[in-house]
Amino acid sequence: MQSFTIDHQPSAEAIAYINEQIQSFNIEQTGISTRSSVSLVLRDETGAIIAGINGQLWGNCCELQSLWVSEKHRGSGLGKQVLELAETKVKEQGGTVLTLASFSFQAPKFLREQGFDLVGVVQDYPSPYNKYFFRKKLA
Repeated sequence: MQSFTIDHQPSAEAIAYINEQIQSFNIEQTGISTRSSVSLVLRDETGAIIAGINGQLWGNCCELQSLWVSEKHRGSGLGKQVLELAETKVKEQGGTVLTLASFSFQAPKFLREQGFDLVGVVQDYPSPYNKYFFRKKLA
């Protein structure tokens, strides 16, 4: 039997090593080594950030990790605008698919209205909420 120790509080370097190893494995398996950022923010006249989006494009797929609109500006169309800007940026970089997750207390209805298809649900994540996974094929 192999002997090992368990580190319940790994360092930032150890976490970075794990991430590098899985990225290397993914590149080895797919042959896709390029990743690019798909990020933008909208600022008001004072320079304050009022909306933004952040994602990573890998091959033809872009995983949007964050989509946020300030509470004051929700319902004003900024979410739709920032999403459309990101879609344009993704298409310009050769992307054809967007993915995004949303909790039940966030924006699943909004995402469906923007043409995203629901592809999965994890219930009670955390309880009593659900986590929804969406995909949108770009034309």
